[in-house]
Amino acid sequence: MTDNDSRTIWELRNHPLVSIRMVNNEIIPYYNHQKFISGLAGNTDKDYFIIKDKNLNIIGSVNIDYSESPYPERGIFINPAFFNNGHAYNSMKEFYEYANSRWGLPGIMTKVKIDNAGSNRLEEKLGALLYEIKDGYNFYNLSF
Repeated sequence: MTDNDSRTIWELRNHPLVSIRMVNNEIIPYYNHQKFISGLAGNTDKDYFIIKDKNLNIIGSVNIDYSESPYPERGIFINPAFFNNGHAYNSMKEFYEYANSRWGLPGIMTKVKIDNAGSNRLEEKLGALLYEIKDGYNFYNLSF
């Protein structure tokens, strides 16, 4: 990840329309973001990806936490400039095909705030199954 990409991801992550939907919706200082990103280099439990379009615009990011079970947990955010354009759905379909064919992942788990209508619709559209509602969150599993 370039320094410019890292700064853009940090700015987008802290954007009010993005942070309000996050599990951790607190504003993250840039220093903490840099520390998190640099810590990913040696971490085998997590992956973090930037989603870009063919013009190299940053659409958002996807993260995977492999320490969860039975499936790894996936998180996503989309750049507010690209809301409501199908980018989350298209990105996840492509990502899931890659994760299954290249890494052999059997599925993904997601944790979505109950009031996050867009992300809950995304999970349903992707074919994920709601398996638990707890502490203000919907938990979904999607088998590949």
